[in-house]
Amino acid sequence: MTESISFTFCVTLKGEITLGKQPSTNWSFTRKVISELLLRLFQALPPINLTEGSSIKFENNHVQISNIRKNKKGRDETQTEKFKNG
Repeated sequence: MTESISFTFCVTLKGEITLGKQPSTNWSFTRKVISELLLRLFQALPPINLTEGSSIKFENNHVQISNIRKNKKGRDETQTEKFKNG
């Protein structure tokens, strides 16, 4: 039977990692897994230039990028692009 290690983490677009709870066992392996996941994630993403009013959401194997901007009439206009990984 293989051992299961659970952990949560947050990643900023600058690549900073914050762990919700550091695993008590096999931290070296966990760090390698996180590195591999991040590498694959950022390779799968299109080039991103976030501006004020933009957001990125990762959900169900999709990356959703939204940009809220004012149109010519001064109303908010949302442009959303969805990318599927894989």
